[in-house]
Amino acid sequence: MGDDIAKAFSQTLYRVGDHTLQIGATCPPPLARWIVRRSRTAWLVTADNPGAACCPGGFNQARRQALETWVRIQAFSYLACVNCNPDRKWPDEHGLLIAGLDEGGARALGRRFGQLAIVAVALERPVELVWLSRQRSE
Repeated sequence: MGDDIAKAFSQTLYRVGDHTLQIGATCPPPLARWIVRRSRTAWLVTADNPGAACCPGGFNQARRQALETWVRIQAFSYLACVNCNPDRKWPDEHGLLIAGLDEGGARALGRRFGQLAIVAVALERPVELVWLSRQRSE
C-alpha cells in the first residue's frame, strides 16, 4: 500500500451530520456526547471502494445497504457519515459511525467489507486511523 493512500486517508474529512472529524483532532463535543451515552469508542466504517479501488456507484450502494443491514441486525447505534477527500481526487464514500462495537469487532467488520483502514473515535484520544493490515499498523 502506497504512501499516497496513507496520505489520502489521513487527510480525509469524515463528516457526520453537521460535524467534521479529522485524523489527529479531538472529537467535536456533540458527537462525543452521542458516543459517551453508548460506549467509550465509536468506529467509522465504510463499505465503499474495497481495497481502495474505485468502484461503480451501484456496487458501492449495494455494499452500503449490506453494511447498514448488518449494523441494524446487531442492534448497534450508528450515525451516517460521508468521507470527503479535500482535494477531490477521490469520490466521497458513505459509511457509518458505529457505537457499541469493540475494537476486534470493528476490525473484523472493516475486513469483511474489504477495507484497508477504519477510524477510531474515542472520547479522550485524538481521532485515529486504524490500519487493518499488519504492514501498515506496525
